[in-house]
Amino acid sequence: MTGAATFLVGVLSTHAQIGTAAPLLLALLRAVQGIAVGGEWGGAVLMASENAPKGRGSLYAMLVQQGSPAGRSSPRWSSSPRAPWTTPRACPGTGACRSCCRSCSS
Repeated sequence: MTGAATFLVGVLSTHAQIGTAAPLLLALLRAVQGIAVGGEWGGAVLMASENAPKGRGSLYAMLVQQGSPAGRSSPRWSSSPRAPWTTPRACPGTGACRSCCRSCSS
């Protein structure tokens, strides 16, 4: 169900093509995704706890629960160390420096 809803979001027509139906369909498909993920999440917790080594079921079930917060937080952790090299002020000559820029790394 999640895959079908995601596919349909990808092929959904734009507002310019079908008007107000586009955002309404998008909201409906996102609701279907949310309901489907809720069902999959419960199944994942059950599978993790039942197939964990003896005495470790709660730990494995907890790891499933931590997946969503970790996924939402990881972009912040991964981009913070390189942030000083990606701001426009970091390379005044060009105004658009990246960490691989020769003028900034020298």
